[in-house]
Amino acid sequence: MSSKVHNNRRSYQRVRIACDSCFRRKNRSVPTQVPSGQDETPVAINSLLGHVPFHLRASTGLPFFSPESQKWMESCTGQKIDFDRLNPASLQKPRQADHSLASTREYFQHEIHPDLPEKTTVLALFQRYISFSAHRRFPFIHPDLSHHTFDAAYDEKISDVSPDSQCARACVFSFIVFAAFVMGDNSLIGGLDLHKYIHEAQYLLCGILDGQATLDGIQALLMVCNCRLGQITTMNSIQPLFTTAIRFIFTLGGHLDPGSIRKPPGLLEVHCRSLFWIAYVMDNELCLRTCRPPAICADYCDLTLPSESELSIEFGLPKLQTPSVQNLSLFFPTDLRLTLIQSRITRALHSPQAAFKSDAELLKTIRELDGAVDDWHASLQLPNDLPNFLAYGIMSHEEAFRDSLILKVQHKYLIIAIHQMSTGCAAWIADPSGQALGIKLSLEVAANASRALLSQVFYNQDVLEQRPFW
Repeated sequence: MSSKVHNNRRSYQRVRIACDSCFRRKNRSVPTQVPSGQDETPVAINSLLGHVPFHLRASTGLPFFSPESQKWMESCTGQKIDFDRLNPASLQKPRQADHSLASTREYFQHEIHPDLPEKTTVLALFQRYISFSAHRRFPFIHPDLSHHTFDAAYDEKISDVSPDSQCARACVFSFIVFAAFVMGDNSLIGGLDLHKYIHEAQYLLCGILDGQATLDGIQALLMVCNCRLGQITTMNSIQPLFTTAIRFIFTLGGHLDPGSIRKPPGLLEVHCRSLFWIAYVMDNELCLRTCRPPAICADYCDLTLPSESELSIEFGLPKLQTPSVQNLSLFFPTDLRLTLIQSRITRALHSPQAAFKSDAELLKTIRELDGAVDDWHASLQLPNDLPNFLAYGIMSHEEAFRDSLILKVQHKYLIIAIHQMSTGCAAWIADPSGQALGIKLSLEVAANASRALLSQVFYNQDVLEQRPFW
């Protein structure tokens, strides 16, 4: 009997720690060794996916890569880190032009407002864009609705779809700049002053910030915001435009499932819903990277994922053979399922309520979020429709590889963002020497994911630079 009691006691000696399973799943192999020549090779740390989260509840409270934070790292490691060496070559360019709203007002004090370029030029650019991979990721203008926008902008032929010619003009100017930015092909826009065009788009948009909600207005606002994010600008500079786009989307019902408005849903409802998803992805990316509260309140939105028919309507695809959930990784800026997880991360780890969680509650939350990200990553597979996409020219093998790489980078990035939040535990703040085992294991998961992420960036920098923000 004493032996039985002894065995029972032994079975309770080891209490399961919240991050044990995460640690076992993720720390099975030796981290990839970076080549010895890394000191001379720029690695895209500061521009990783466009931005670096400035505060992830680290115990110091210092923004990452700030002068104060660099001094703190030096005091902890005894090494002086040359952060300038970590800037990629693409960021060693001269400072980009200021495209803030204030600079737009100043710009036109001594510049003449531009006219729209020839309509044939814009139509040719649009046809090129919708055949480009960027259209799958950023379906800002639907091909079957585009003629309403172009007619209103060039001929002032307003319609229910494009009721404001000024909004339509802003949409055309925004599209030219955005298409040039994402396609990198100047063959159709040679001689066009893109710097002047983005100022003109912002000038026109300033006149509709408190105006009627229109589809053209949403499209123009989101395209300008994406251009500004691609320039690695500050969130403050796009906030007025982005929040106006969200207000317009809510006014037009884009936050609701199209099937709940009309059955079967029409083209206008489906396209407005697609614009909502683009804005929702942007909002959650910015929340995760800046720790600011979301601009879109999910409690007021129907977050039902797009159906097969909606994807076919929006992207002009043949009838999909697989459920839409398996194809979502091929459309929009990122997999919408991952965006829903990002929203959970923001609420669970960055909200004011999260700051009051106990260590056990915080580690439990970290473990649950880690499991959600891993479940999403495990569910990724090549859909049965991929051969059709390749055959129809909807995407190329190179684009499929790039999209797959982006998803791998996002997976590692989220693992890091989740697990380094364990530094907010009171036990770690009181004793960061590593005595708190659960926290230590969580931080080791973050460190190993960081090494894997840097390795991916190191070996695929040319591919990742094609989509600097996403």
